[in-house]
Amino acid sequence: MHNYMRPVLGYLLFFSVLSIFATTSPEKPQPLAVNAVSVPVTINGFLNEWGDFKRTYERVYLEDPYITRAASDRNKVWCRLLWDRHYLYIAFKVEDSRLLARTLNNDDYILNDDGIELFIDKKDDTSATWSPDVYHILLGLNNNLMQKQGIVPVPGNGKIQQTVIHNIDIKSFVRVSGTVNNNNDIDSGYQAEIAIAWKSLGVNSCNGFSFRFNFAINEWDSLYIDTTGSDKFTVYYHYAGNWVEPHANVPANWQSFILEGGATVSKDDSGSSKASFGKLLIPALFLLALIIISSIYFFVLRRRSQAISSKLRSEIEFKLKSYIDENFRKKVLLEDFCNQYNLGLRQVQRWLKNDLNTTFNEMLTKKKMSEAKQQLEMTDKTVSEICFDLGYNDTSYFTKVFRGAYGIAPTDIRKAARKG
Repeated sequence: MHNYMRPVLGYLLFFSVLSIFATTSPEKPQPLAVNAVSVPVTINGFLNEWGDFKRTYERVYLEDPYITRAASDRNKVWCRLLWDRHYLYIAFKVEDSRLLARTLNNDDYILNDDGIELFIDKKDDTSATWSPDVYHILLGLNNNLMQKQGIVPVPGNGKIQQTVIHNIDIKSFVRVSGTVNNNNDIDSGYQAEIAIAWKSLGVNSCNGFSFRFNFAINEWDSLYIDTTGSDKFTVYYHYAGNWVEPHANVPANWQSFILEGGATVSKDDSGSSKASFGKLLIPALFLLALIIISSIYFFVLRRRSQAISSKLRSEIEFKLKSYIDENFRKKVLLEDFCNQYNLGLRQVQRWLKNDLNTTFNEMLTKKKMSEAKQQLEMTDKTVSEICFDLGYNDTSYFTKVFRGAYGIAPTDIRKAARKG
């Protein structure tokens, strides 16, 4: 027997056993009803169209896992879902006495702001792992939005990869009640409305359609981003019942929802009965598994030494930003980052230049200048103190770099902030 046939036969045996167990469907959570609306919901951050928003089963008191915080600061959150033929509507009412939002771009840094994370499994069959059917949507207080889709485990390190996407048709609006980024007052919170087009999720919405949903509330109480101080940052999963770091995995538990009060699709429209679909699903999955295994063996595994794959680039970009956030005060090099994650230096340099049109030093400088600007506006530190804190030894050079970044001297930034 040829050596290359042994792993293929092993995979065949594995999936044969798996297909036997797959015939038994996992137990689903008791679904909650999502009522249909006859008139589309206006997405403007007001909740007047949602009726009795604080019904019992939709009220969620989220307790802070860190006992050091005052009970008065703990958030209270309500969530409701509605639907029509074209959109899934989701609304939140969040009571929060400290509103913080520093991120303007639609990227992973939305996690550094107060806001909401949505998790939608359109197949109503997800366990605690990412899959192509799971969508992850982040919404920040500055009305910035991030779309992600769960794909596959990352080869080699066991972690799960998400891919940033832009093809979900989403309308959203966050309306705040209070003063954002001011810890000297007491805020009321914020209200958010989201409309997600069924079609962009690949769903034919109808009465009786079921899916799974979960959400998390991102909540910051400090103006200063400190990646090592977890007590300044809390994430709550609604249905999981416990706090989980969002990039570690998907929610531990999901809630199933079912659409009610709308049109019903006939058996012919939905592709025969669910029983017939289930009989066809196992052979189709088995055949698909064989195709995937063959492709992995003959193509992917033999090309490990080539350039960084497109599937890994989004994860590398996130790790690089996090690495800079944690080490920008030190003297760090791109080589250190590549060695830490076992990446090729020239490959990463080429990818930064061609795909992101930047360099590691430019990213590092941008982070330092952002931190310098924040300290100038919000602290009484001298320019020299800030200069040395950020790893510069020459205040004249620091001033030159700062002026190049913002077109204004550090002292002028501080004057402008004091006048404001």
